[in-house]
Amino acid sequence: GVLTATSMVNDGGVIRLVGDHVQLDTGSSIVANGLKGGTIDISAKRVLQSGSLEANGASGGTINVQASDQILQTTLSNTTADGSSGPGGVITLQAGNTLFSSGTVSAQGNTGGTIHALGNNVVLAAANLNASGKTGGGTVLVGGDFQGKNPLITNAKTVNINPSTQIKADAQISGNGGKAIVWSDDQTTFYGQISAKGGAQGGNGGQIEVSG
Repeated sequence: GVLTATSMVNDGGVIRLVGDHVQLDTGSSIVANGLKGGTIDISAKRVLQSGSLEANGASGGTINVQASDQILQTTLSNTTADGSSGPGGVITLQAGNTLFSSGTVSAQGNTGGTIHALGNNVVLAAANLNASGKTGGGTVLVGGDFQGKNPLITNAKTVNINPSTQIKADAQISGNGGKAIVWSDDQTTFYGQISAKGGAQGGNGGQIEVSG
């Protein structure tokens, strides 16, 4: 089914789901779109997502998925907080144990938004994480921030990214590329693609770190 709290005149609404197990099946969606994207908060022990989470608008909204154990996003999952004319939104996926994502996570906009993919063990398999923007790239943090030194970001123990995964924080037209970090305190295995390009019409490249 579809759970909505939308408005194309005002800001999108707020949707909060709390439980032991939250499951969003294929074809289902939670929608908080609006002139400014709304807010979706999910907090559970385990989250299984095969559907869509949407907090889109002229400016992207906020999507926050927290699981004390694990988050599983299948290939069909779609998580978007895109801005059509303003900045992209903020998407946080944080698991106490394992974060596994094979879906699309997008915080694109006129300037790129922010994507955090965090957990004790982070696995990205055929995932697409995109925080690009027309006039400037955003931020994608997988497993931690630069050199693992941000006390506000929980570091992963292991990160595993397969060859079919793409991470982007590009400036698509003009402006500087953003920041894309892949970090773990123990072991990082990276076979994917990552970019933080400057704009085709002018702009400097951004910052990329892949480390463990």
